[in-house]
Amino acid sequence: MTASVNSDTSFNIISIGGPVLDGYRYSIPFSVPEKLKPFFRTDEFWFECPDAGEVPESIAVIPAVANLLPFAWVFDCELRVDSIDKTFYEAVPHIKRGYDNMACDLILKGSLAVNRVVDNHCDGEIGSPLSLFSGGVDAWCTLARHSAEKPHLVTVWGADVDCENPSGWKKVDEHSASVSRDYGLSYSYVRSNFRNLINYRILDASPTMTACDYHWWYSLQHGIGIIGLAAPLAYACKAPRIYIASSNTEMDKPYVCASDPTIDNYFAVADCRAFHDGYELTRQDKVDTIVQYAKGIAAQVSLRVCYHVQSGKNCCRCEKCARTIMEILASGGNPREFGFTYTSLQFAILMWRMEHVFRLVYPEFYYDIAAAVRDRGITLPVTARWVLSDDLASVCDNKFKRNWERFHAFGANLYHGMKDRINTNKR
Repeated sequence: MTASVNSDTSFNIISIGGPVLDGYRYSIPFSVPEKLKPFFRTDEFWFECPDAGEVPESIAVIPAVANLLPFAWVFDCELRVDSIDKTFYEAVPHIKRGYDNMACDLILKGSLAVNRVVDNHCDGEIGSPLSLFSGGVDAWCTLARHSAEKPHLVTVWGADVDCENPSGWKKVDEHSASVSRDYGLSYSYVRSNFRNLINYRILDASPTMTACDYHWWYSLQHGIGIIGLAAPLAYACKAPRIYIASSNTEMDKPYVCASDPTIDNYFAVADCRAFHDGYELTRQDKVDTIVQYAKGIAAQVSLRVCYHVQSGKNCCRCEKCARTIMEILASGGNPREFGFTYTSLQFAILMWRMEHVFRLVYPEFYYDIAAAVRDRGITLPVTARWVLSDDLASVCDNKFKRNWERFHAFGANLYHGMKDRINTNKR
């Protein structure tokens, strides 16, 4: 990494322009080399965070830099930016080392070239920590564990609900806002096109990605990308920490995930440090924590775990919803008191699909559910007792389920390919 811009114009360059604030929106233009252009739908990165207001340019540019850095590393480019926060700049090599150790099937090169490194500090009283809050199991567990710190909740519009979907976002926003009101917490949102600007279908199908069988969003972008979006607010609010809930646990290794303690815990900006929370807990442990927390405060906890619909609600038809419902049952809780709405018939159909149709790609979650049910003497509904099968491995993954998954993926790729062509013809 270098602190001065390389003058060799033959080098592969990702160039990030200066942030322009218009109302609440920061627009940040960028350009990429020809080889990367098929992976992008636009040449402008933008984000909105009304509660952050105006921040120094060296802070405002961090969301764009954080989301484009993996491209520089994976495709061996020099990422050029005029100014950057000193704390973040010094954190980048440590973050990259985490990527090096995580994404072992990629050779990460590239560099960050900066004209001005700015030493930003926050004066006055320290604020509350930020807690990235999606409304899911991981986020709720982090909130429960740190509730005494009165964290400032931050929800990202554009992460799972599209940044151009106001109706779906309204549900998410109302959910986060209601949680903040119920628990006496501050709440802010950040809206960004950080996912919309990337064509994941083409990127994930590129030779570089197919050779290692990684997926850009999960394997390389989402941790640094989401924390980066919170950086301007952290600076504005003088937050000492940004909590990001763990997705995995050390017992899950080996895995490749863009959010990990070896990456997230090195992210820093001005006087704020990120913290990857709950890494020592299994998902069943997290659900146990949430159920016990709800009992302790005698209040309902409304989980929002579904990422298969854009409505902002739990569909109660997908594997993620079904898994969470079963984990709540294994914790001795009532899923209908935790944000899941379904009839007995709908539950029976869902369980049949889990047993016979869905490939359960995280079998360790189901082993944990089965162990919790047995250890605690929980009586599951008859239609859910497949999780106690002596041959749970074959229930989770078998030839029929794999073939069904391939058929479904083929149809989805066909649909999205046609959609991309239509959108290209419109431009």
